[in-house]
Amino acid sequence: MNLFKLKNIEIKRCETTKSWLNIFYENIPKILEIEDLTIPINPILVLAKNGNFELVYGFRLLKLFREKEFDVIPAYVFRENPKFTDIFTTIIAYHKQTNELNIIEICEILNLLVNKNISKEKIINNFTSLLNIPPKIEIIEQYLSLQKIGNQIIKFLLLKKAPLKKWLIFPKIDKSAQKFLEKIISKTKPSLSIFGEITRNLFETSLREEKSILEIVRELNLFIFLEEENPQKSLTKIRKTIFEARYPQITKFQRKINTERKKIDPPKNVQIIPDKTLETKKIRINCTVSSKEDIQTMRDFFNAKKNDLSSLLEKMIPN
Repeated sequence: MNLFKLKNIEIKRCETTKSWLNIFYENIPKILEIEDLTIPINPILVLAKNGNFELVYGFRLLKLFREKEFDVIPAYVFRENPKFTDIFTTIIAYHKQTNELNIIEICEILNLLVNKNISKEKIINNFTSLLNIPPKIEIIEQYLSLQKIGNQIIKFLLLKKAPLKKWLIFPKIDKSAQKFLEKIISKTKPSLSIFGEITRNLFETSLREEKSILEIVRELNLFIFLEEENPQKSLTKIRKTIFEARYPQITKFQRKINTERKKIDPPKNVQIIPDKTLETKKIRINCTVSSKEDIQTMRDFFNAKKNDLSSLLEKMIPN
């Protein structure tokens, strides 16, 4: 690294004019609870500037030191007049010593490089290996598109450690529709898979109907479900309603199959579960046995209903 020896610098001489470099999620100790500098920390990175220092990495740490009213902070000082690319590659490498780059950090880094008029070809040659991403322009474009995602969705995806492919649908969704999705996150705390399913089905329905996602949301009265007191019931109703709108034919056939299943009228210790995808001719039957009587009940049921079960099985795949 192009750094001088570690120094303790006066906090009052540290400037934060390069706030556009404040793009990293710093992993720092809980210094709010300490009263001295005995705890190990990662020094900040600064540039020497007219007798003062200009911060380039460690914005959160400096903020916490100021809140604790410390006089000095440990820092590495760059040599004078380094090139921007030298500064930036050093910052990234330094950050990676104690942190794994997350998807949004990579997005912000690439956006900063593009804004500094660094070509995508130079980014591929000089930065993709440092960022641990494939050296492809289309991958860079995918990361850059993530700037269109709202903060709450970003926080959710980071919390769930979503891979890049799970992020890519959200830049295609306008801000008003993202606000509705953020309400789902806030109200129901969905899993990543369910949230992805809801988003994908809404998006695909809007494409098919040639309407905005918000129009679809209003037509389906989805805002009403967010008023449910029980978050799980709210999520279940939203998910079910969106699925039915996305797959109307499958939903219609599922209802028909469920009607046929109910006609069979199994005993309480027997559950008949048709394949929900309707892609295979398959029925799952769950049986609970807690007594000899249950075994006899099952035997009597299968003997009496074998023709009805066969009929249901034949109807499982739509024509």
